[in-house]
Amino acid sequence: MFPFVDCVIRLYSELGKPVPISDVEDCMRDIHALRSTGGQYEGRDAALINGYVKTEPVGGRTRYVPKAEGVVNTAIYLALKEKLNDTIDSLSPDLLAHLLECLRISLVTIMISKVIQSIPDYIRAIKDPEYAVHLVNVQKFVEEFLLGIGGVQSEELNQDKASELIRDSALVSYVALKMLAGVEVKGLKPKYYDDVKEFIKTNIETTLIPTLPNPRLALVQLLIIACRNSATRIMAMAH
Repeated sequence: MFPFVDCVIRLYSELGKPVPISDVEDCMRDIHALRSTGGQYEGRDAALINGYVKTEPVGGRTRYVPKAEGVVNTAIYLALKEKLNDTIDSLSPDLLAHLLECLRISLVTIMISKVIQSIPDYIRAIKDPEYAVHLVNVQKFVEEFLLGIGGVQSEELNQDKASELIRDSALVSYVALKMLAGVEVKGLKPKYYDDVKEFIKTNIETTLIPTLPNPRLALVQLLIIACRNSATRIMAMAH
C-alpha cells in the first residue's frame, strides 16, 4: 500500500494533476523495485479503504490524488523502512498502525515548538534577502554535515532563490504541522505534497528513530519511547 501512495504523491507533485495508474505502476517498478504482478491494484484498494488517496474522473478515466492522511502515514512508514529496513514489515497491521499513530503524536508535539521558534527567523529572512541567504546556508550545512542528507547547492543560491526557499520552507513546515494534527488543508498546490512528505520523513528520522546497530532493538526502543511519550502527552493535554 505505502509504495502505491508514495508514487501517487511523487507523481501528483511532479505532474501537477491527478495520476493514472499506469504511471503509478512504472513508479512502483522504478522507485520501489516492485514488478507488475497486480500489486498496484492491491495497493490502490488498500489506499482507498484507508483514506490515503482519492479518485478523480478525468476524461472518462479514473485518476488518483493523495490525501493528507496518506502523506503523513506514508512519510512515517518510509522513515521507519529506511532506518529499520525489513524489520518494520514484520509488524502486524494493528501494531504498525499503533506505531504510526504514536510517532505522529510525538512529532506534533515536537513540531509545534519548532515552528513557533522558527517564525522570527522566517519573518526576518523574508524582509532581509541577505539574511535569507545566511539562513539557507545554515540549513544546508545542518542537512549535509549533521543529518547526512542533500541540501541546496551553494552555486545555485542567490538572494531571490534564498527568499523563495525560505517562503517554501515556512509553508511546508506549517502545512506539515496541520496535516500531522489532522487539521484540513485547503488549496495546497500539488507541487508541495512531496515536499511535505519529505519534511515529515526527515523529521521522523532525525528526531524520533533511535540509532542502534540492531534494527529489532531500535524498533523495541522506539515502541517503548514513542508510545509512552505520546500517551503521557495526551493525558497531560486532557487535564
